[in-house]
Amino acid sequence: MADTFNHRVQVLAKSGEFVRTIGVTGQGGNGNHQFKYPNGVCVEPGAGGLLYVTDTGNHRVQVFTEEGQYVRTLGVTGYCGSGNNQFHFPDGVYAEPGPDGKVWVADPRNNRIQIFDKEGKYVRTFGGSDNFGPESVYVEVGSSIVYALGRKGFENYQLRVFTKDGVHVDTPWEASGSFFAGAYMC
Repeated sequence: MADTFNHRVQVLAKSGEFVRTIGVTGQGGNGNHQFKYPNGVCVEPGAGGLLYVTDTGNHRVQVFTEEGQYVRTLGVTGYCGSGNNQFHFPDGVYAEPGPDGKVWVADPRNNRIQIFDKEGKYVRTFGGSDNFGPESVYVEVGSSIVYALGRKGFENYQLRVFTKDGVHVDTPWEASGSFFAGAYMC
């Protein structure tokens, strides 16, 4: 789980017991194994699944093995951008199961979701308009449905349903007001 303001990720067993820390407690940084306000965490389903962490303050996603070994970075460390493979405070992340599954990254300040393959190569983007900033993303296993929770404007939250091709299908939930959505769907 992301321990955002301590700049670390705490790894717990299914039983809730502490396993390890990734990052340096209380010290933000931009090296591998260092974070600056980590936020979204997703463990890829299945044996050997990788751990994906949105390193929000460093505008990147870091990828680790189950044992906590650094694998790769998605995005450009410390560079806030709007191009392909660039993020502006990435938030949620979801990894589909299986070798052909994709990694979906919510990039709310750019109003989009970026999609990567399991080797970390940029595949495509959807969104980027309509002033909807997805903060969390989930892909329904075995279907072509993508759920995104985010903001439409400043204080309007929405749950949107898309196809994997990025076609907006439905908005089954919407709420206005000053509250923290804080929901991650991985």
